[in-house]
Amino acid sequence: LWGSLLVVVAALFKPTALLYAAPLVASWFLVDGRGALRLSAAVALALLLSVGLLDLLTHGGFLFAWSLFRLHSFHPAQVAVILQLFMSLTWPVLVLAGLAFAACWRRGDAPWRDGSVTLIAGGLLIVPGLAKGGAYFNYLLPLHCGLVVAAGRWMADATGAGRLSSRTPLAGPVAAAAIALALSAT
Repeated sequence: LWGSLLVVVAALFKPTALLYAAPLVASWFLVDGRGALRLSAAVALALLLSVGLLDLLTHGGFLFAWSLFRLHSFHPAQVAVILQLFMSLTWPVLVLAGLAFAACWRRGDAPWRDGSVTLIAGGLLIVPGLAKGGAYFNYLLPLHCGLVVAAGRWMADATGAGRLSSRTPLAGPVAAAAIALALSAT
């Protein structure tokens, strides 16, 4: 319920926030179709009512302000620049996620079936939006967070840490903590 409210509020501030939520909602349909349908309907209704009320209270100003998002300039070359910046700043997480994915797959698991992949998908959906004038590295923060979560889950699966015992390997958590410390120090 709180997540749904946050999606509505985020979309009121910036409609593209719905892109981040789309993979999570889509994956919920795989878990509980009827529940996802009810939740989607409730979120859509809350969003429509909120937009309608705000537009009514502002005498048309809210939808007019929303329409200004269309006026952003378009710079396709900017996408590569922002992606390069993202990769140069977050390469330790990218490497950890890649190694964890490979280790998990090598062990015989199916890392692409992990629920955290929807977080990565949500982060990737915004990549075309990086061409918009004013876009910057922060657009990719949901992707970064998704990669961190997925890397931790894949590392746990690959090392057997997901099945806790007295012999649970510490390499995964130690590597993730060291990378987090290094990134926070930069």
